[in-house]
Amino acid sequence: MDKYIKKQTKPYLINLIDSPGHVDFSSDVSTAVRLCDGALVIVDVVEGVCVQTHAVLQQAWREGLKLSLVLNKMDRLILELQMTPLEAFLHITQIIEEINIIINSFIAFDRMTQEEGDGDDTVEGNCNDVNNNTEDDAKKEGVGNLDDSVVIVV
Repeated sequence: MDKYIKKQTKPYLINLIDSPGHVDFSSDVSTAVRLCDGALVIVDVVEGVCVQTHAVLQQAWREGLKLSLVLNKMDRLILELQMTPLEAFLHITQIIEEINIIINSFIAFDRMTQEEGDGDDTVEGNCNDVNNNTEDDAKKEGVGNLDDSVVIVV
């Protein structure tokens, strides 16, 4: 059967750069972000979104990286915290929503600074435009809702 199927493959080179998320290693994160085309943002589902997660997301956003969210240590929700499936689902959904809020704030900030450069001095008008256009701007920037993105569960 394989002789009838011709597969055309292109070779890809993938270099993985592991950078700790701890605040003591923020300079390593900055260096790694500049060298990469994309990033796997790993979030511990028990710890949730931490301050350093926000900083890493901001650095990745500034460099224009494609982001994929990885939810790690899922077993701890059941084994350690004794969550029901519904509680675990709601907890995970909340983490994804927090990440979406952070990314949407970056989109809104970019939109506001872009409009300020156009000479529009009305702050209220800018805020209303940002709130109405955030999803459209995300699609233009190539960033979809994380609910639609690849979520890797480890």
